Amino acid sequence: MSVYIGFFSILAVLIMADLLLARTPGWAKHWLRSFVVPLALLGVGLADQIPVHFLQKREEVEATYREDRAFVKHIESLAGPGKMIFELPYAAFPGQAPSNTQMSGYDELKGYLHSSSLRWSGGAMIGRDDDLWIRNVSAKPARQMVASVVAAGFSGIYIDRYGYADHGANIEARLGELSEEQPLVSGDGRHSFFLLEPSIAARIKEPSVQYVQGHANATCEGLFDFTSEGSVPEDALRGFSVTEPHGRWTDGDEATFVCTLPVGNQKPPSTVRIGAWGYVYAGHSQRAMISVDGLKPIEVHFEPGSDRKVIELPAPNSPGKKLSIRFSLPDAVSPRELGMNSDPRKIAISVGAIEFR
Repeated sequence: MSVYIGFFSILAVLIMADLLLARTPGWAKHWLRSFVVPLALLGVGLADQIPVHFLQKREEVEATYREDRAFVKHIESLAGPGKMIFELPYAAFPGQAPSNTQMSGYDELKGYLHSSSLRWSGGAMIGRDDDLWIRNVSAKPARQMVASVVAAGFSGIYIDRYGYADHGANIEARLGELSEEQPLVSGDGRHSFFLLEPSIAARIKEPSVQYVQGHANATCEGLFDFTSEGSVPEDALRGFSVTEPHGRWTDGDEATFVCTLPVGNQKPPSTVRIGAWGYVYAGHSQRAMISVDGLKPIEVHFEPGSDRKVIELPAPNSPGKKLSIRFSLPDAVSPRELGMNSDPRKIAISVGAIEFR
């Protein structure tokens, strides 16, 4: 119900009560004013403001309250006093919870309730500049969103998993890749938190790309995002398929990524980090021989049930030189060969990111 309708409804009732009291004899007026009307208003107010379903689940509500408080206090100790926390998903204020989710109205304000020093993104008045900025940033791809919130001075990202159909799995996976950290998770499993260290700004910096005679020349710096949110130049790739939410599948027995080592005053990278998954469905395992600039390759095994692997290789100190990362994939196989579907691509691994550090 609108607060305006509620206000004027209460005002109308009070005016009618005042008119009624004005026509009441003196002795009765005293009792009505001093006892009857106040007690009646108190009874109506208590019935309206104390939801019956809360009383029926009091122990559950108290347990949730204590859990939320402990989690927010932990965040407060990690982030430090006065820090800003960005909340996901976006929830309009005042307004309803995000549609088709398990969130309830104003769940995004719990952080304020339990924190004495943190500042939260939730609660910005709908339609105002702060709210529009928060809504737009929340809708960006993960990498761009993190870049925006870090630039704005936020120190962490707080996630209500009830606000996502996949329980926050996708956004947490992307934030985990970018931050290289696992989230802090509340005891009841509903909330998670990523602390944004200052170093993340350099790590998620968009690599520079120069165009020479119409061809893109990528510099070996920062993080190359191979997912559908990223923008790796096609000229830097051979043997990779199209972008997908998880990254790019290799297509064939070999694949390469090429970039140019930075020159000038830029600090050259010393390490190459590759995040990848293996195509290990239907009991099929994968081997990948990965080398940098023709040096001795390392062999990585992907077995059924294995998680994402992070492979580290040394980067040569040769400013201005073309660097080539080569993937040799002897176990590449198409989903059609395995009888899974009609996809003819010879798939071995999915590369999610290549980072130079």
